[in-house]
Amino acid sequence: MSAKAHINPKILRWMRERGGLDMGDAARAAGISPDQLALWETGEGQPTFLQAQKLAQALHAPFGYLFLTEPPVENLPT
Repeated sequence: MSAKAHINPKILRWMRERGGLDMGDAARAAGISPDQLALWETGEGQPTFLQAQKLAQALHAPFGYLFLTEPPVENLPT
């Protein structure tokens, strides 16, 4: 059994929305079901570390962001 990555559901949702992805597109990009992603976003489930790494890659965000307590401040070019 793989160890669970205790990610922050609020940050996961922020990462997905930041990338402009809906639940289905984000799940497809990460190779999981939308239902599974929904459980992770509500905190009712936790991904394994490998699933969390794939998810961060699919959302084009650093893996470490999933463990933050608040979204980072990003200075994006305009």
